[in-house]
Amino acid sequence: MSAFEPRTKNPGLFFAPTLAASSARPVRRTIRRAAAADPIDVTYQQWILLALGLSLVGDISLMFKGDRWFLGGLSSFLLAHLAFVSAFLSGLQFPEPPIWSYGVLLWGFAVLSALWSRAGKLKIPLLIYGLILALMVLSAAARNAAMADESSFLILCGALFFMASDSLLGYRRFVRTYPGAQPLILSTYWIPIGLIAWSI
Repeated sequence: MSAFEPRTKNPGLFFAPTLAASSARPVRRTIRRAAAADPIDVTYQQWILLALGLSLVGDISLMFKGDRWFLGGLSSFLLAHLAFVSAFLSGLQFPEPPIWSYGVLLWGFAVLSALWSRAGKLKIPLLIYGLILALMVLSAAARNAAMADESSFLILCGALFFMASDSLLGYRRFVRTYPGAQPLILSTYWIPIGLIAWSI
């Protein structure tokens, strides 16, 4: 998920275009760069572009307060991670994540346990999102294990950064805020966007 959240209690739609234009600019630039790349695998590029586009939609949705906007952003990022999974597994006949990568399931369980009692009616959406996020990381690890090249290493690093960013954001939203939350979450979100786009 993105770190973008409105600063005011009730931001109106009037402010959305300005906020979206400024806050989501790095993602838009990354999409343009990825679209202009000369890929070895066109199918992989198309899936990545779809995932980045869905991430941008998620960014904009999370700029507004309220559970509906949050669910919209969560849904967009869930679809983005499914697109990432399709990209990471493209061309792999028998994807097999390394043993160490299953540790992300333990991490995901720990994060969900911390958020569960505070998530209210968002419990099930969070659970589904957490499973898809873990699947994305596992598929990145499987690609890196199978290909062992620079591109797959960038993918793996990006996937792990995504999990870190979403964990930090979830803790801030459902548990409590903490010093340096915004720059920390933003950096761990923009870094994987750039790494994965660079892998094309």
